Amino acid sequence: MNLQLGISLLIFCSSWFGYCQTSNPRHPAEWEEISSVIMEFRYFKNSIINWDETLDPFIKTAKACIDEGINLYIIKPSNTSKYPHQANLDSILKSRNISSPFVHIISKDTILGSYPWTRDHGMNFVYKNDVEQAYLYNFSEDYTGDFIAKQLIYPNAIITPKINNNDYYTDGGNFLTDGHGTFNIAATDIKEDLPTSLLYKYDYFYDYFGIDKTLNLRVPFVHIDYFLKLINEETAIISYIPNNNYDISLDEYYDHQYCIDQAAISISQHLKSAFDRELKLIPIQNAPTTYDKKTETILHSSKATYTNSLILNKTVLVPQYDIEPFDLIALNTYKKTMPGYKIVGVNCKLYAQFSGAIHCLTHEIYANNPIYIKHIR
Repeated sequence: MNLQLGISLLIFCSSWFGYCQTSNPRHPAEWEEISSVIMEFRYFKNSIINWDETLDPFIKTAKACIDEGINLYIIKPSNTSKYPHQANLDSILKSRNISSPFVHIISKDTILGSYPWTRDHGMNFVYKNDVEQAYLYNFSEDYTGDFIAKQLIYPNAIITPKINNNDYYTDGGNFLTDGHGTFNIAATDIKEDLPTSLLYKYDYFYDYFGIDKTLNLRVPFVHIDYFLKLINEETAIISYIPNNNYDISLDEYYDHQYCIDQAAISISQHLKSAFDRELKLIPIQNAPTTYDKKTETILHSSKATYTNSLILNKTVLVPQYDIEPFDLIALNTYKKTMPGYKIVGVNCKLYAQFSGAIHCLTHEIYANNPIYIKHIR
């Protein structure tokens, strides 16, 4: 069969039937080779917000992509009547010396709304037979993922969960896997009536992503990436929020560390790596709760996490909040834990107020024909 015809048939199949499930699927891990990064730009209409803070994640991601030789696609709204305060992103990037064939600005309304959380809107990348044909799987509301699949010409299937169709549960920020199909870790809101134990062959995680087991952790955070970050098959960075991080005049809760401790116990009891060894958890203390008098905004300690980081091949982007010595300690911990990587701090103070950081703002597209390594340390 002609190669182009074969690809066209695959695209037709996925767009018409909405179902092109592949055999022997594998969802890669975040530290594997990527070819592109997707972001969505939204303008926060507030005169007292620091423009540099707003732009820093986009500037730092663009520079990292250029250095790594990978593409960055930034989607900005095209509907000026709905979003009348959009800035000229092309001019802004050029004024900050960001001009490269690797950086692409796309005008497209993806029905994302006011928040730029690209992580949670699809682009679930899956390989057939470890490293062969690549697919982008999306859920029914993943407008961004569906658009990117068509834009980059990937076969696309819409997943309809049979067991749990909760919006938060199927978000990309609530998905951590080791790349070998061993496990997935997800957060289950403490108010939800969902199982918190280990589940084997859990619906779409197994059927579409090839993941054998899922561990649900009952925590007060919406997504798993807000307190846990897998950095390799056997190591994760985990948030640490001691009681003295809280401000009694600003905070309403003080028990998050207890929930994190219970999650760590659950991981140690239920999960082992692809090499049948226990996962190592490395704590990094969140920045403490602070109040900015100038902008009249509160940054709660539970949102000032350093686990919401992004691995771009050999570069790691780590959230920063202009709060020392916590920012510096976090950077140094990453440098020690991930030797050989370039560790870059990214100002996420603005976005953290809305429960997001650099990981939430981005989504990776993996490389075609990658080298897949499975080897015990």
